[in-house]
Amino acid sequence: MVVLVTKICFCLILLISVCFAAEDKKETPARTIAITAERFIFTPSRIKLKQGELVEFVLTSEDTGHGFSIAGTSINAVIPPSGMGELRIRFVPNRTGQFVLDPANGFDRFKSIPTVFFNSS
Repeated sequence: MVVLVTKICFCLILLISVCFAAEDKKETPARTIAITAERFIFTPSRIKLKQGELVEFVLTSEDTGHGFSIAGTSINAVIPPSGMGELRIRFVPNRTGQFVLDPANGFDRFKSIPTVFFNSS
């Protein structure tokens, strides 16, 4: 029963993530950046962005589902498990400095230290 409820919650979160991501499909991103999640680590671990420049992250997992949220933004989604597809998120840094990515997002088993910094200048 717990497994069924977990799967239903995962599917709902994935569906909501896809719906919100689809809203921003009009503009072509300046860059597309592939990010891989595995065992609470994201690769690459540091990404340099330009303030005001639209980028698209293409996120995949090498194992289980992972949370994906950027502190200080409304981005809060789930990367599907390996073999279940990818998550595409569009992001525009609205300020200079660091945007910290939290891979736990309440979804993964452990609360981990943020591992990706999006440096914006």
